[in-house]
Amino acid sequence: MTKAERAYIITGTIIGLTALLLHFYVSITVLMQEGSSFLEAAIKYLSYFTILTNLLVTLCLSFLWLKPVSAPGIFFSRPLVKTALAVYILIVGIIYSAMLRHQWNPQGIGLVADELLHDVMPLLFLFYWIIFVPKNSLKWTDALKFLVYPLTYIVYSVIRGGITGDYPYWFADVGVLGIQTVFMYTIFILIAFVFVRLIFISIGKSVNWS
Repeated sequence: MTKAERAYIITGTIIGLTALLLHFYVSITVLMQEGSSFLEAAIKYLSYFTILTNLLVTLCLSFLWLKPVSAPGIFFSRPLVKTALAVYILIVGIIYSAMLRHQWNPQGIGLVADELLHDVMPLLFLFYWIIFVPKNSLKWTDALKFLVYPLTYIVYSVIRGGITGDYPYWFADVGVLGIQTVFMYTIFILIAFVFVRLIFISIGKSVNWS
């Protein structure tokens, strides 16, 4: 690892941790004021794809920095895994800007956390992928391999929402939209994951990165 990559990873780790902690503080405070217990609030906080994905990206950067030869460090160092995370976090930013940003108007610390999670971290990890991640080993068949994570998340959100009545995102709300509409949104989102992943692989194959 070069000094430049190490410095970039450390910066990304600090920004990611800051964003997650700020958003945790704001979310827990609001939810507990509304009557949720700390455990209920924490579960709800961890039920958002944005939070889980930023957590994965921050864990990746943390292990690459602090424990690169550990089992998680070796796993996160794989170009395939880094590319998948780059796709996930970029989709977070795209979907938020296209479908969710207009739904609320965060202020103060909440605004800082919101910008870090949805704008700064996606761009930061995207540039990390462009600058530092080896891309020659990427394969076209890789496009379908990491649909497991978003698909599992969607299934979890629908099941949890059906039990609790609380859906993290409006486009997953079966009670309001109906199962057919939610299924349509799910297919659209999964196609977006595959499409963006194919773009990443295409970039990796079309440019001489050596």
